[in-house]
Amino acid sequence: MEEFRRAFSRIEKISTLANEDRVNVALIDDGVDICDLDNYNNVVQTAGFSCCPPLGRSERPWHRSGRGHGTIMANMIVRVNPWVYLYVIRIQESTSRTGNRMIYTDSAATGIKAATDLHVNIISISWTVESKVETGMNTTEIGKDKQTIASTAIANLGAAVDDVIRDGKILMFCSTSDDIMFSEMDILPYQKGQKNVFRIGAALPLGQRDHQSEEEDNIDFYMPGNRVAAALNPRSADVIKYHDGASVSTALAAGLGSLIMHCAYIAQKHLEEKIQPGNNIPLGRLREALRRRHNMHTAFTNIDAPEWKKKKYLPVWKVFGPAAEEMNRMKSDDDKMDVIVRLVQNLCYRIL
Repeated sequence: MEEFRRAFSRIEKISTLANEDRVNVALIDDGVDICDLDNYNNVVQTAGFSCCPPLGRSERPWHRSGRGHGTIMANMIVRVNPWVYLYVIRIQESTSRTGNRMIYTDSAATGIKAATDLHVNIISISWTVESKVETGMNTTEIGKDKQTIASTAIANLGAAVDDVIRDGKILMFCSTSDDIMFSEMDILPYQKGQKNVFRIGAALPLGQRDHQSEEEDNIDFYMPGNRVAAALNPRSADVIKYHDGASVSTALAAGLGSLIMHCAYIAQKHLEEKIQPGNNIPLGRLREALRRRHNMHTAFTNIDAPEWKKKKYLPVWKVFGPAAEEMNRMKSDDDKMDVIVRLVQNLCYRIL
């Protein structure tokens, strides 16, 4: 995918077209350290806001990350598609008594609602929330009040997911829990979304399911999620870091979805230049069609190869690799854009 990104970026027209109608991706996480975001020579565009209340006298803005998790997710998205408009929505989180990451449910609900109000194209969620409130044996008034507040927060989060589904034009990519003790119906957002969201699991380098991810019947697609190397950043003197988990897989999937939408738009613009005014543009409605979940699912499924048997682990190198090689052989921008058109036609077969 990185070779495809480099080949794609060498098309001179791309820099102009990319700014006309970017794919809007909302990353709902713990913020992004903007100085550590890979911007690919200022190609990436960002905006954001924070749903976190101040901590004492200190603000918790969107352009800083609480623990670095959101920064990793952002870099995974833009390494696949740096031509996005990345909306960073920072939500409140803390560490549980067991040392695990704990998302504040009400803050998560506010973040999802904000993304819906922004009419983004894609929402990337690399965290999960338990959908049930632990009742325990606490029957005091304070205990009951806490349970009521927690139940209300979970209901608000479920309602926010419902709003995304009702919109019908926002793709939501959600990670599985890295704790296999939880089933798909124990966690939000998936419990509310089910067949209306993309549920992404982690895979090992050769395509096997990571042992911490659930069986494939409950997963839409698997993406790399085990020892995934961070993109090489020429501005950083640090050694290459490796990242694990379905959260990484989800960010990569969101990046891939946004790249397919971006390629569809570029292909459409190229054909508009070549086809006489008044004639139908073959891919004219494709960008909008890809905002529907079933259409993007078809595009993902079309990333395939005859000998490839792991249908939920997408062989992107078999599809985007040859396209990159072909673009590198071409001399003119028009010929390179023709490669993008053919790629989009193959990816979006049976959509229009």
